[in-house]
Amino acid sequence: MEKILLININDTDIKKIKDIFVRLKIRTDVVKPEFHGCTLGELTSGKADAKTGPSFSESIVVMCGLRDKRLDKALFELRHSGVNVDYKAVLTPTNADWGLERLVRELRKEKLMMH
Repeated sequence: MEKILLININDTDIKKIKDIFVRLKIRTDVVKPEFHGCTLGELTSGKADAKTGPSFSESIVVMCGLRDKRLDKALFELRHSGVNVDYKAVLTPTNADWGLERLVRELRKEKLMMH
């Protein structure tokens, strides 16, 4: 199932992002801070119970279940929307068991390696 998780996104950008994905017919879920202790798999499946995790300031968009062309289109639309998001990630079998803290840690490492 195609889904977009929005984490630490401000209200103005949430509206812009939701508008993009409504046009693309992709569901968006805003992940509230009380769910930051859940794994990506739990958040994606809709079976997450509130688990407060460590706080972090980065904004993240996680794309779940999008195939190549749909993923390319989603990234294109985000890039041209004027929305500023710190990280964009894709749900994989490997990271589905990760909590958001680990996801942020890995994204920070990748960013450092690229710079």
